Amino acid sequence: MHARSEVKPVLESDSLDLAHVLAQVRARSPVIQRALDQHGSISLVDYLGRMLSICDDPPQPRHDLLEAVHRSVLPLLGETVAEKAAQELQALPAILTAHHHGVDFQAQSVQTSLIFSLRAVGGKPATTVPVFACGNIALNNPTYPRGLLLYHPDRQGTEFKLPIKLPIFPDRGKRRSVSLVAPYDNGLIACAEKRFKTMTASQSVSPALAAAVESILREDYRNEAILGLKSYSQQAVVLNNRIWKRCFREPDNAPEMIFLELEQITNMLLQADLHNEDSLIWQVMFNPTIRTRVLNQLDGARACWDRSKMTQRLLRAHQTIPDPGSCGTLFFWGVCDNGYRIPLLLTGATDRTATLQGRDDRGQAWSFTFRPADILEGLRAGRLLPSLFTCYTAIGFARGISCCGGYFQAHYLSVMQQALIRVFNETAGCAEWAERLSLVPSNLYLSGMQTVMHGLDDQLLLPAGPVEMIASGGLSRKQLEKIRSLTVQDAHLASLMDTLPDILPPGERPDRWHPRLAQANNRLLRERVVVI
Repeated sequence: MHARSEVKPVLESDSLDLAHVLAQVRARSPVIQRALDQHGSISLVDYLGRMLSICDDPPQPRHDLLEAVHRSVLPLLGETVAEKAAQELQALPAILTAHHHGVDFQAQSVQTSLIFSLRAVGGKPATTVPVFACGNIALNNPTYPRGLLLYHPDRQGTEFKLPIKLPIFPDRGKRRSVSLVAPYDNGLIACAEKRFKTMTASQSVSPALAAAVESILREDYRNEAILGLKSYSQQAVVLNNRIWKRCFREPDNAPEMIFLELEQITNMLLQADLHNEDSLIWQVMFNPTIRTRVLNQLDGARACWDRSKMTQRLLRAHQTIPDPGSCGTLFFWGVCDNGYRIPLLLTGATDRTATLQGRDDRGQAWSFTFRPADILEGLRAGRLLPSLFTCYTAIGFARGISCCGGYFQAHYLSVMQQALIRVFNETAGCAEWAERLSLVPSNLYLSGMQTVMHGLDDQLLLPAGPVEMIASGGLSRKQLEKIRSLTVQDAHLASLMDTLPDILPPGERPDRWHPRLAQANNRLLRERVVVI
């Protein structure tokens, strides 16, 4: 039995109207509005078939990307999985890019993978789930790559909050970029286990969830082969594959989770692109006319750069400078000694004097010569990380890979694409580049939908992440079939617990919206979604 909750109860009359909340979200997100207007009444499987458009004639060949995927997967998941990943990407060049790197416990993220796993490849069910996840985010990013997430309210707290966080990595390193985090060890797992025992002693989580967490820490995190890997980025690849399979009642029949770091795949492609004047990346970075026009076109755009803010940051010598992500960066992030990101501004009047310059959060100046060989050396040394723009240009635009993302990406990726098309159309001799870029899909939206929820006290319906799925015994074939037939509209309703705080600013969110939304979920969705 649970200890008596100190959280204020929710009355039936106090619950929210899900349709009204979704209408608020739609009004704030053109991407969600368009998806629901055009596809809201169809099944998720039908939506996948309509949404997954493919570029048949990419600006650059894809063979090197397939090789990069094979090389990345082989030492971590084995030859068979590496072959499957490369073959399915060749047959259907589409990946998930809505995710952040690290071990994935976020309900919306994992359930996006679940929906994507239902796609067909060459007329047959997919056997892999290719995810290229952003690694230049911090450990304490909202997706919480720092540790585990449990979608269960803390019954001893004064507020109803989701999810409960169980950190693996210590607080002192929470701002380090996931790309650069050293591997966790047995000592960190022991600390997490000790912390979790305190949580279970106070009955903050249910016995079933507690057993699932203890099993994940003991059997997966403490796996000797995983402990021996050289970085957290590599550990996350293997852990995501193992934990994903445990979410299914028949794990041997589950598709392989291929959770790779976006920046590492980009680094492998840049080894050739930065020495190839015929590559899209080389033209964008080192053709002065094209580069100037691209920098102007995307100045101030989301996920790109704001040169005015970056210039102001450069002027703040020896001062504490918070929030490096607020101004974006040009082509690459710098990485300082503590593993934090540094926004970089391109300075210099000519290509010979071009330099990437920036200041870290302590006001210390950093500079990197903007030449291909020096950039590649900075990437190899871990002093540079490719920006989102660089990653999407090398992978999505250059090689015509369909990048399926969330409600933000489906907008900003289209903005990037249209800017590149305008630039190449305006540049003499580059019309063919513009034409071929226009064939690459850029508005593919998949995140923002969920299909699996878990009930609490027969009154509340909450999101379900991997821990909840594992605690239930895993998803059955019957449940997976139900997921396939769920409508796009209902999947958006089921995801509001995660979507609402992304879309609506704090002042526009209803009071005590977590418990009220959970009760509204229970009233409207219990018979529609998969409840575990």
